[in-house]
Amino acid sequence: MTIKKQSHRQSQKEATRKILLQSAHSLFTEKGYEKTTMRALAENAGVGLGTIFKHFPDKPSILSAAFEEDLNAVLQEVFRTLPPLGITSQLIHISNHLYSFYAKNPTFSRALIKEVLFLEGDHGEVLHEQLQKFLDTIANLIGNAVQNGELSPDTQTSDAATAYWSFYFTGLLLGLMEPSFNVSAQLTLLERLIDKHHHSCQHEKEKNTERRTGPKVVFGTVTTRSHVESIDLMGGQQKSVGCGQPYHQCR
Repeated sequence: MTIKKQSHRQSQKEATRKILLQSAHSLFTEKGYEKTTMRALAENAGVGLGTIFKHFPDKPSILSAAFEEDLNAVLQEVFRTLPPLGITSQLIHISNHLYSFYAKNPTFSRALIKEVLFLEGDHGEVLHEQLQKFLDTIANLIGNAVQNGELSPDTQTSDAATAYWSFYFTGLLLGLMEPSFNVSAQLTLLERLIDKHHHSCQHEKEKNTERRTGPKVVFGTVTTRSHVESIDLMGGQQKSVGCGQPYHQCR
């Protein structure tokens, strides 16, 4: 009997929570986040003001929870339609869906980002866990790109995932700062940043290889980062070009 009562109470609690979130989703979309009060949420949901606080400590928590399902639906569609290969294409595909979601209602999206960015408590922890799960998924995609030879074996997948997130979030903020979110412009910027990051990582790999193996000698020319030194291998003479000093002094 006790178990049945607990089960009934839990069902009622979940039903009330669902009604609250539906009410919040409706009012936030129609009136905007700033103009929607907690009392208006309660009245629209047909519950007392105290009932809301039993489920959510504040309005930002309701905002986060109300649109959690929408974001999850976007992410499910993102990974269902993900291109099988090409790490840049995959990252742009993901970003395109997310940018498009925020671009539908820039005014509301600004409030969403502003309020939930540093959200604390249980709902803040949920957001943090979701972000970490997303970054882990991105890191796995990058790891696959490393395995198939698209990226350098020296690529640190977690660092690369964090770099992508910083590029993506920069594009999101820049887009939301404009009156109208230009998705195409932010995707162009994002792709450029991703490509430059990949190229810089490849360049760093080449520099590390040079440090380990020494400068390359090609057809009598010693090439380093700071100068090019031509050597007459037959006569044993050397001529420095760049720093004007013999190789051992040109560092």
